[in-house]
Amino acid sequence: MRRSGKAYLSAGMASMVLLGLTACDSKPGSTWKEPAKGQAVAVLQTDADNKAQEVAYDGFGGTPEGITYGPDGLVYGLGTSLVTITKDHKAKVILDDQIEGMAGLVALPGGKFLTSADSQLVELGPGRRKTALAGVAGKNRKLRDPAPKTVSASQYHFAASQPVPFAAEPDGSIMIADYNVIWRLKDGHLTRTYQIPGRGPAKDWPAISPGGAASGTQTLYVSPSTDDPSHVGGITAIGADGSSHTITLPRHIAGVPGDPASLKVRWMTDDGADGIYVHAGDSSGSYVLHLAAEKAELVAKHSSKNESGSTCKPGKPVDAKNIPCEMPTSLAYSSGSLIMAGLTSAVLKISTK
Repeated sequence: MRRSGKAYLSAGMASMVLLGLTACDSKPGSTWKEPAKGQAVAVLQTDADNKAQEVAYDGFGGTPEGITYGPDGLVYGLGTSLVTITKDHKAKVILDDQIEGMAGLVALPGGKFLTSADSQLVELGPGRRKTALAGVAGKNRKLRDPAPKTVSASQYHFAASQPVPFAAEPDGSIMIADYNVIWRLKDGHLTRTYQIPGRGPAKDWPAISPGGAASGTQTLYVSPSTDDPSHVGGITAIGADGSSHTITLPRHIAGVPGDPASLKVRWMTDDGADGIYVHAGDSSGSYVLHLAAEKAELVAKHSSKNESGSTCKPGKPVDAKNIPCEMPTSLAYSSGSLIMAGLTSAVLKISTK
């Protein structure tokens, strides 16, 4: 199964163990409660003005650059620092000043992480080791320049200054979103998996936003658009043979007002099987949708009608379809749990099983 983060990306994996935030991990006398199926709970508070929450904010509260589950079952967030959530619901810094300017996050075994910086895909290892795996720092590929079918990873110039890793395959391949191209990195070579056709002037060429998600059925999902952000109706499924098609959506999903295709995509992650979870929204609110082969359903919702400033308290589950606090931006999935973080005052955990 795949492991991935931001997509911008993310995709958490079913083969990973569940985030270690269980009731048995809580201190004696704690009132912490795990969410049942269909419930959400705040895992951390990330108030930028609260000194005690500064570490949590640095990894999960600001503008999200990546979020992922690791092989150890913990959640990792990339903001101004690389931070993890410990089993006793605390934020712990993994790396600080070393990750400046980086984007995208995939956690690997052995305490390693994939991210990007200065037009290169990089691996961060124990002892602050940083290794460039693909890309050349400096000059970038122009969008009108054709992307080759295959090329040496160490000699190629990406189009993006931050080519975003979003999945690690069982065979060791790494999936990368490079503005309008999806690359597969393996054994020192990049192979083009998909490229969005260009239209009009370079500034209007569609980008892959937000990154992508990789399902457990070797299908990639991307959201190509000239818009920022793009729309749910534009999400494209890419098969293992390179064929592509926009996903099929119903005209109505229970609990979502209007046409779901018009919702703006904020983040995507895989569901560990044949589908994806999508965080999307509009002026009516924020929604987490589960989209699979024969399924399109609402998982979580924050209505814009909810009172401004409402909070979600750590360890106090609420109805996932009536979340009182503002819904975080990014999300990752593993073994029946979604984690959402970024641009709000809390990290949320949503139970789907």
